[in-house]
Amino acid sequence: MSDSASNQDSSGASQTSSPVSLSRRLGRSRRRVLVVDDNELFRGMMFDQLIDLGCEVALAKNGREAYRELTQREQPLDLLILDLWMEHMSGLELLKAMSTKSVTRPKRILVISGLFSQRSDPGLLDRYDVDLCLSKNLPELEILYHIKHLLFADVIDRRDYSRIVLTLPVEYTVNETTYREETFNLGCNGMYIM
Repeated sequence: MSDSASNQDSSGASQTSSPVSLSRRLGRSRRRVLVVDDNELFRGMMFDQLIDLGCEVALAKNGREAYRELTQREQPLDLLILDLWMEHMSGLELLKAMSTKSVTRPKRILVISGLFSQRSDPGLLDRYDVDLCLSKNLPELEILYHIKHLLFADVIDRRDYSRIVLTLPVEYTVNETTYREETFNLGCNGMYIM
């Protein structure tokens, strides 16, 4: 059974979305996301990041749980984040089932796996209408950058400038307190720090 996780974090503690979440700042309704992965740490990391973006998040640990979640939905998900290699029903089996059965398809699909690259199966994007394939080996900030682009493409496409992913160590001081962070991305209006 999938975990509905819009009000609890991965440990079950009460969680509310950030008061300045990206969804709210953009004046949009909450984006609906399903994270399907057998790795509990990865699901928890994605849950925390997506809640901070103001998303409504559901979690599933395999394709079978995800399929049940998808068949019960009337409104499509904004994003499905899907691992490929899981027990009980793999991500590939879920993609196949979604293409042949009456399931409310997500608006966007992100395949993210530790054992897959687009080079190993370049036809995956076209065969199953997958928007993007990423490796779990990418830095967390780069994964989050791509997720934001999938979730908020309607807003990002209207920008007059582009941004690039750039991870560099940064040290800065505010009111005599020194902070050490990493940059997230770089645009013509400045550097964004996480």
